[in-house]
Amino acid sequence: MANGVPTREDAGLVLVDTSIWIDFLQHPGSEIHSEMTRLIHGTDRVATCGLVMQEILQGLRSPRSVRLLETRLAGLPFFPTRKSTYFLAAGIYRKLKQDGLQAQTVDATIAAVAIENRVPLFTLNLRHFLPTCDVSKLRLHSVPGKK
Repeated sequence: MANGVPTREDAGLVLVDTSIWIDFLQHPGSEIHSEMTRLIHGTDRVATCGLVMQEILQGLRSPRSVRLLETRLAGLPFFPTRKSTYFLAAGIYRKLKQDGLQAQTVDATIAAVAIENRVPLFTLNLRHFLPTCDVSKLRLHSVPGKK
């Protein structure tokens, strides 16, 4: 990792989507909470990107919660977006629309971040991201033992 930005040599990173963070923070003891704990403390590691951080932080109400989570998020590997990220995201969006599927700009961009960095995306938002797997090289992380 160089300056907090993962390099291609960083193995075992998983980009965690907002839906997983929400479940992790709101449901201690859930299956998602257990998998996130495993990822945080295991060989696979949690990574984030700007849009995910923004979505999580803008939903918090308490200034204390914001400060605490900002500190924790700041310590995670971070995937920046580049012009190429947006070119890829626009292509994903167009492919989904051409196939008559629902497309969301933010979701297409998060998918593009995962694809560019060759990491799986961990999400509960399968309605949006499973079709993206069909039109792109997006891979999804699943909880071990579950399909």
